[in-house]
Amino acid sequence: MKLKIYNSKTNKKEVFEPIDASSIKMYVCGPTVYNEIHIGNARSAISFDVLYRVLKAIYPEVIYARNITDIDDKIINRAKEEGKTSEEVAQYWEASYLENCKKLNLLDPTYKPRATDTVKEIIEFVGQLIENGYAYEKQGTVFFDVSELKEYGSLSKNDSLIEGKRIAVNESKDDPYDFVLWKPSKETYEPYWKSPWGEGRPGWHIECSAMSKKFLGEKFDIHAGGSDLLFPHHENEQAQNYGCCGVVSGPTYWMHNAMLVLGKEKMSKSIGNIILLSEAFKKYDPVFLKFYMLNTHYRHILSWDDENMKAFAIKFSNWIMHLGYYFKEATEIFSENDLNELLNDLNTPGFFANFETRLAEAIKTKNKEEYKMLAGLLKLLGLEVKINEPTEEIKELANRRLEAKKLKDYKEADKIRACIESNGFHVLDNALGYQLKPNFKCIFED
Repeated sequence: MKLKIYNSKTNKKEVFEPIDASSIKMYVCGPTVYNEIHIGNARSAISFDVLYRVLKAIYPEVIYARNITDIDDKIINRAKEEGKTSEEVAQYWEASYLENCKKLNLLDPTYKPRATDTVKEIIEFVGQLIENGYAYEKQGTVFFDVSELKEYGSLSKNDSLIEGKRIAVNESKDDPYDFVLWKPSKETYEPYWKSPWGEGRPGWHIECSAMSKKFLGEKFDIHAGGSDLLFPHHENEQAQNYGCCGVVSGPTYWMHNAMLVLGKEKMSKSIGNIILLSEAFKKYDPVFLKFYMLNTHYRHILSWDDENMKAFAIKFSNWIMHLGYYFKEATEIFSENDLNELLNDLNTPGFFANFETRLAEAIKTKNKEEYKMLAGLLKLLGLEVKINEPTEEIKELANRRLEAKKLKDYKEADKIRACIESNGFHVLDNALGYQLKPNFKCIFED
């Protein structure tokens, strides 16, 4: 099977050519753990969970690292506000993030490195950049010297590099576009580590370069994250990789998911237009929220629309009604034709369109083997739903309803049907009497 992915570095769709087909290596930028993630943050995790799943379906081994940024000004500021340590704040919100990933049925990465566990490697990385002539130290702060790298800007294609966009504006820098690799810890409540440049802590960008190198090596296959990270974060990561290990280092492919918007604005904690994941879970089943997001291609802007979600809820509930009992027998081996749209740059909307056509035909022909295949395809994407078998009490209700219908007591039959549906099952009449099917509720009542 050949996978095609859109490479942000070349701005085109390319056939994925792994460095080593026996072991694929991918890195995804994870959260800065100072608060609960919102539904916009979740989109990146969901999008690249699909990538991980598709790669695992093709290759014998996939090594996946998704980091935790647990050193950051936002963590430090929240800790100060709450009278806690940075470690306490980071640990609490890291646990929250991982629990949300579990609810969304995201596969666990091979590695979940924390920046605090990688400080030794970060210090070594910074030291190598200084030795190679790509960084300099002033008053305990180490800066990357952008002027020394002619390739700087080649990833983001940014011709008007913006001073201060999550790059500390510092008058001691040689150039306004140079960025921080290591900085002194200013106050006693700030975490610090001993380094050749004094007690301090890493800059944001250097963390990912050091963690990807530690867990995946100098050269790996894919680096992914949100499009808002393209500049400066990923541009600076690439610069650091090149400065430390040469221009053949770092990822071969860069992938970026588009933003989720409310109305016309990007969802952002800084401007306050956010829906926290915990709030979304009160209204929508996590698996449905995931399904809804995947109905927009990962590189296209996703508009959050509560009204639109109702139509998708009806569709997904119908799929589960027909396929729910088949998850236990689901097919696990797929042909290239089964995965065709997913192999085309993770085209999940196209995949779902083909899926719906296949399901309609399977229903028409009552093809149980196709049901198992389709259940397997949903399971591949992490969209399986736990379905309980009807209890003896539910079966007895269905029998009573059938008897009521035979006696033409339709009022009693409708009353029993409502009771059955309130317990999570549809009762469908057929030539043999009836069939009970799961009634999966995607959207919860207010």
